[in-house]
Amino acid sequence: MSSSTSKSVVGLLASLPNRLIFGILFAAWVVLFHFLGNSTLGYVNTPSIFGWLYALYQNDSPADSGDELCPMIPFLVLGLFYLKRKELTLLEKRPWAVGLVFVVLGLFVHAIGFIVQQTRISVVGFLIGGFGLMGVVWGRAWLRAVCLPWFMLVAAIPVSAYLDSATYGLRLLSSQISVAICRMVFGLNLIRQETQVSLPPSGTSAGFHFEVAAACSGMRSLTAVLLISVLFAYLNYRSLGRRAIIVVAALPLALMGNVVRLCTVFVVGDILGEAAGRFIETKMGFITWIAALLGLFQVGRWIREPAGTGHVNMGVPPPEVAPVPWGFPSVCPRLNPIFPIAALGLMVAAVGFISHIRNRQRVGEPSVRLENVPLISDSGRIARTNSVRLPLALEGYTAETVAITDLEFNYLPPDTSFGRVAYRSYDRKFTATASVVLMGTDRTSIHRPEYCLTSQGWQIRRQTVEVIRIPGSTPLEIEVQRFDTHIQGHDAEGRKVERGGVYVFWFTTEGQSTAHHFNRQWSILKSLLLENVVQRWAYISFFSQCQPGGEDDCYRRLVSLISTGSRGILRLTPPNPSAKAQSP
Repeated sequence: MSSSTSKSVVGLLASLPNRLIFGILFAAWVVLFHFLGNSTLGYVNTPSIFGWLYALYQNDSPADSGDELCPMIPFLVLGLFYLKRKELTLLEKRPWAVGLVFVVLGLFVHAIGFIVQQTRISVVGFLIGGFGLMGVVWGRAWLRAVCLPWFMLVAAIPVSAYLDSATYGLRLLSSQISVAICRMVFGLNLIRQETQVSLPPSGTSAGFHFEVAAACSGMRSLTAVLLISVLFAYLNYRSLGRRAIIVVAALPLALMGNVVRLCTVFVVGDILGEAAGRFIETKMGFITWIAALLGLFQVGRWIREPAGTGHVNMGVPPPEVAPVPWGFPSVCPRLNPIFPIAALGLMVAAVGFISHIRNRQRVGEPSVRLENVPLISDSGRIARTNSVRLPLALEGYTAETVAITDLEFNYLPPDTSFGRVAYRSYDRKFTATASVVLMGTDRTSIHRPEYCLTSQGWQIRRQTVEVIRIPGSTPLEIEVQRFDTHIQGHDAEGRKVERGGVYVFWFTTEGQSTAHHFNRQWSILKSLLLENVVQRWAYISFFSQCQPGGEDDCYRRLVSLISTGSRGILRLTPPNPSAKAQSP
C-alpha cells in the first residue's frame, strides 16, 4: 500500500467520531448473534450465526449453485469501502436518533428468524441492526453512502438450498433455447427429452448424448453476473433508473451466456465428436462469462449518462483530503448518551423476549406411527430407543428392516426419529426402500432429497408432481414429487454400467401433507408465529432402481407399494385437497 493510500485510509478512520462507542455497541451486537444467533442445531451444531455461516462455507456447495461465491462477498464489500474512502472521509458525520429504528427492525427480524428456525433471516436481521448502529453514531449521510455496499453482504448468505426448482427451470430453459437455435441456425437434428440432448449418428457425425446437468443451469454465472452488474451500476451511474436497468439485465445476460456455451458444446460435438463437446462443457465455462460480460458492457454503453448529469468519472479522483490527526477529530459531534444506552437496552430486551418465547413453545403431534423398537446403526450400536413404524407384513412383498447410517444419526438433530424398510416383491423383480424421517423440535431433521441423491452420484433428470390415490373406506389422495434419476458407474470388470431410478416423496404432519418444500416451510413459520407450536413434520420417501428407460413401469410399481403400505405408516390422515378426509 502506497504512502498516499495509507494516509487516505488513516484519514477515513480518523474522521469517524465516537469510534470507541461504536466499537462497544458493535461488539455487543456481535456477542448477541454469537451466543443467540442460530436456533437450528442439526447439520451445524452451534448457536452462532458466524459459526453457522463458516460451516456452510466449509461444506462443498452443489455444483454451480452460486454458494461457492458467498465467502468472497465480505472482501468485495471491503473493496468498495476502500474505493470510496475519500468520499466517505468528506461526509458530515453526526449522531442520528432514527438509526435506532433500524436497530429495532433488525432485532425484530432476528427474533422472527430465531423463533421460526430460519438462520438466514437472522443474518438479515444482523445486517439491518448493524446498519442502524452506524446510523446512530455517524448519521444519515453515512448510511446513504454505504447502503448499497453494506447490504451487498446479503449475497454472502448461502441460498442454493431454496433454488433447486429455479435451477431445474434454468436447465430446462437453457436447453430449450439452445436446441432451437442449433436447429434453426446450424441445421442440427437435435433430439431433446427434458434436459437430455442427443444427436443421432449420421454419415457426417458420430452423434452424441449430453445431459444439461445442474452445473449447466447457469446459477453460478447468474450470481456472479448479478454481483458484477451491481458493482458496475454503483460505480458508474448516479441515476437510479439506469442502475436498475443494469441490475435487471443480469438475468437475461447470464441466460444468454449459458445458451452460447451450450450451443458451442452441441456444434463442437457434431463436428469433432462427443469427447470434444464434453471438453467444452466441463473445461471452458469461461465462455459463459465472456458472453455475459460483453453483453453487460454493451448495455452500459447504450444507457450511459450524458455529460453534465452527474455521471461518475472513474478516471478523476475526488479532491485530496488531508488526514485528520489520529485520535478524535478537532470537531467531534456530541453523542447523546441516551442513544447507545437505548441500543444496549434493546439488545438485552431482545434476549429476554426470545428466551421467553422459546421456553413456551409446544411440540405438535406427528402424523406417522411410532413404536418402541430400538434403532440399530450400521455400526451395530443402539442409536435410538424408538422408531417410526413401517409395516413388515404387506401382501405381495417380503420386508426387511434397514439400518440407519451413523452419518445420519450424527448429522441430524438428536431428537430425530427414523424408520427404514426394504420391500421385495414375491416375483423378485421389484425392490424398493421406504424411509421415514420424523423431526422433533428442530426443523433441520427434514433434509432435501435434491442433495442426498446428487451427493450419492444420482442425476435428477426429471421432476414432476403426481397424485397417488390410497384406497380404503375413506379414500385419500396424496400429492407427491417424483424424481426420475440416472447414475453411471463401472462393474467389477471395469465395464461402464448405467442405472435408472425413481424417487417418490412427500411431507406430512398432523392434519396436512404437501409435496413442496416451500409449503412445509411456510406452514412451520405460520404455526410458530401464530400458535407458538412446533409442527412435527415427517419426510416419507420410496426409492427403486430400474433399467434406463423403465422409469414409468418402475413408478407404477412404486405407486402400488405406496397405496398398499401408506395406511400402515400414517397415524393421522392428511386432508384431501379436493375433499375432507378423516382419520383411518
